[in-house]
Amino acid sequence: MSFKKPPACSCGESSLLYVVTILSLMIFGSPLGEEPGWRGFALPRLQQRYGPLAGSLVLGPLWALWHLPLFFTAWGASYQIIGIPLGLLLFTFVIMGTTIVMTWLFNNTKGSIFLAILFHAALDAGATFLVTLYPQASTSSVQPGASAVILELLALGLVWIVIAGLALALTRGKLSY
Repeated sequence: MSFKKPPACSCGESSLLYVVTILSLMIFGSPLGEEPGWRGFALPRLQQRYGPLAGSLVLGPLWALWHLPLFFTAWGASYQIIGIPLGLLLFTFVIMGTTIVMTWLFNNTKGSIFLAILFHAALDAGATFLVTLYPQASTSSVQPGASAVILELLALGLVWIVIAGLALALTRGKLSY
């Protein structure tokens, strides 16, 4: 698969597009609706009961299952290619690392729900921004093979697991709790 160079635009235009995308996703997307519940309500209670790592390991699969309805929409096209059960398993793998990193972020910002919302929106906007710059990479215009989708999700999951591992190692497993 070869990608065409995106249309020329200045760094200012790209930055503005990214900021607009993040703000739009924060207001109209899931972060504003999800994070008060996940990080604002559930995480403090799970951490109090189980500690930060175990609390994150409980929260991660719940957060992944929350997204299951999206797998049956156009946003879940990649997951439909590999099958919903495998897609959910790989998505959960990605979410587990992300959840641990978000626990670290939440704890290091003294429980800032705003920063959790902003971080979640940035994650969502990153994917949206890349598809905006490279629409030919979107699953709506290109149907990648199942192996490509699996490799992409495994790579993304490994990135988040490595970052989570660093956060755990640097905080001696406490995630700054």
